Amino acid sequence: TLMIQGILPEMFFLRNIMEITAFTEAFLFSIALGDKLRTLNISLARYINHVEKIVAEKTRDIASIMTHINQGIFAILPGIKIDDVYSKHLETIFDKEELAGKDPIQELLAESDLNEDELSRVRQCLFNSLDEDLINFEVNANHLPREINIRDKVLETDWQSITDDEDRTAKILVSVKDVTSLRMLQNQNKSKEREIEILMEILAVDKEQFKSFISQGFQFLDENEELIQTGVNSEGDTLKTIFINYHTLKGNARGFRFKELSDQFHQAEQYCSEILNQNSPWNESRLMADLTKLKQVLDYYRYVGEEKLNLHDKEEICLSPEVIEQGLCALRNLDAFEKKQCFAFYKALECSFYLPGSEVFKPIEDQAALLAKDLGKRIPDFKINMNDIGFTRKAANLVRNVFTHLVRNSLDHGIESNQERTSSGKSEQGLLCIEMSRTRTYWQLNFNDDGRGLNLQKINQRAIDRNLIETPTSDANEIFSLLTHPGFSTAEAVTEISGRGVGLGAIREYIANAGGRFFISMSSDARADAQSVPVVFSILLPLTFCTFLLETPPRDIKAS
Repeated sequence: TLMIQGILPEMFFLRNIMEITAFTEAFLFSIALGDKLRTLNISLARYINHVEKIVAEKTRDIASIMTHINQGIFAILPGIKIDDVYSKHLETIFDKEELAGKDPIQELLAESDLNEDELSRVRQCLFNSLDEDLINFEVNANHLPREINIRDKVLETDWQSITDDEDRTAKILVSVKDVTSLRMLQNQNKSKEREIEILMEILAVDKEQFKSFISQGFQFLDENEELIQTGVNSEGDTLKTIFINYHTLKGNARGFRFKELSDQFHQAEQYCSEILNQNSPWNESRLMADLTKLKQVLDYYRYVGEEKLNLHDKEEICLSPEVIEQGLCALRNLDAFEKKQCFAFYKALECSFYLPGSEVFKPIEDQAALLAKDLGKRIPDFKINMNDIGFTRKAANLVRNVFTHLVRNSLDHGIESNQERTSSGKSEQGLLCIEMSRTRTYWQLNFNDDGRGLNLQKINQRAIDRNLIETPTSDANEIFSLLTHPGFSTAEAVTEISGRGVGLGAIREYIANAGGRFFISMSSDARADAQSVPVVFSILLPLTFCTFLLETPPRDIKAS
């Protein structure tokens, strides 16, 4: 400014001071910037070197993990092939080498227990998921197996989607773990739990009842096996006999609270019912498979009883039942004095051949108590008049089978609910009456309850609907014929307890096969439209099935 005003002389430096200053500033700034860039380059180089070291270290770690981890880990790439990087243990698990780039389904899963359809679904799931939105994987992931079996190995698998920035499945990470040993331990633990559970079930049952149940169970199953293999008249009597045997065994098993057995019998019975109702065809393989499973379960109960509880079914009678019966008959024909002398021997033979009525009906009472609880009813009271009657073991088994059905029907259909009984002026506790007497030709066993009786109106209507009769009836024989007709029931639904319409028919079959009779009695003035008719069920057994037991020795007789 002074130079322009002439105060200072003209100077080149002053005339160009702005340009010189700007140039100097730019020059100095470039030097500073270059120095800064050099510093940054040095820092960046150091950082890159550090990152490379970290990456190399992590790569070594990953490589070490992939080499030493005790799992099979690999990724599936688009095109359904195995990534180059996978765990070394994967080759050990599947006994395969050089898996990179190969088809995982063909190389790893083809020899597993997955069938062709399941393998096809796995391939389709992978195809639909890779290079597609994550939601595709999530929707299809249920088709990917979580556990497979291959060459005696149990393998647990896990499938996870690895997504890119666009949330698309770039890879599917799969981990495979050999859990064979773990599953063996779990199965052993389950086996122990099962054994303990069955032990507790058996301990709650009288040992003689248990042994009798096991023995009779195998007899029924052997009979069913013979009938199935014969296959004659598969849509008629043969199948009905098989069904009745299963139904009876289920009732006995359920009464003893043998849960696993009763469930198995129920399944076998269900298939027979489907065949009888023409909902399924007769399939011998299926029937034999059910029977084999039942024998295995029953044999396991026997094993637990014998090996863990020492409930061996040892033969305590050296003489055959026929010889014992002959001996008893000979002793009965002795005079009073001789009978007294032989009383101890007579009682020993009698006890080995006959079971007292109280012992025969005790398990029936126990089953009734358990069944009443299941139905939400009061435990019924029993009125049993046996008059010191003894049953042969054959008769005892027959009576138990018969009353398994009779008591079940009575408690489910006859004895009303607690509320119904109270409202009608009855005690909440139902009453079951069993009375036995001897005629000239038979032993007669009568059974009745104080429940609602037979609803003849409902029975007639159901029979008319099924074209069994044309007009209603109140004749006892005709009503009995309807009640014992295969599949006839007035129950609205089939339950695990009853409703199949087989109970009374089973009783008739068992008694007829034993040479006896089964029938019902009811009031002669009963009307066909009556809704409550008391009924008595009567069973006639051959005289050889039972006897009057001697409790005391005969009175002494003075010699003349």
